[in-house]
Amino acid sequence: MNGKTYGVINPYDILADVCYPATLAKTVRFPNPTIDRIKEGLELAKELRHKRDVPEQPPCIGDWVTDYLNQPSVQSAIHAETTVWEQCGGPPYEFGQESIIPYYQEFLSTTDIRVFIYSGDEDTVLPFIGTEKWVLSLNQPNLNVWGPWYSDWNGNGQQVSGYWLDMGQLWYATVKGAGHMVPWFQPGAAFDLFERYITGKPLHTSPFQ
Repeated sequence: MNGKTYGVINPYDILADVCYPATLAKTVRFPNPTIDRIKEGLELAKELRHKRDVPEQPPCIGDWVTDYLNQPSVQSAIHAETTVWEQCGGPPYEFGQESIIPYYQEFLSTTDIRVFIYSGDEDTVLPFIGTEKWVLSLNQPNLNVWGPWYSDWNGNGQQVSGYWLDMGQLWYATVKGAGHMVPWFQPGAAFDLFERYITGKPLHTSPFQ
């Protein structure tokens, strides 16, 4: 997202840094004073983070993942066909105008399989507000008031990790601090969320009860 009002932000996680170094490195020849200043700034920021004991979230981690998964040894180890892998690659698909809500309604009315819908609360590509709107339009029974769910995955005790609705066969939850790809941005909370879903453990259990 780029504009005078909002500035340059990462639409997949509005609170995450934008990946500048990789973009510039592909377009600017070395040596270059701009790249040098960026490197100096990154080193200084890294030093300050270590002094303040602040966890680091590399903004260009996507580039590293791409490089890693395109190594022949890695593709061999995970038994993948030799290929050039890229994020969001694979079979092409098209966006349609047809609503998928009727399909969910039919599925919920003809099966007893539980459905879990979740969204990161820092994602602007598919904002949680829109997800919440269509989930509520399914008109499922609301078994509990919108409330927090807790996780202690980070070792700091039970913390609010998002908010959820229990609709019986359908669960809906947000994940605090997560962007578009929830397991990418909050792997611990995502694992905790998934484990509770498959075991049927309620999310609204408060550590203070």
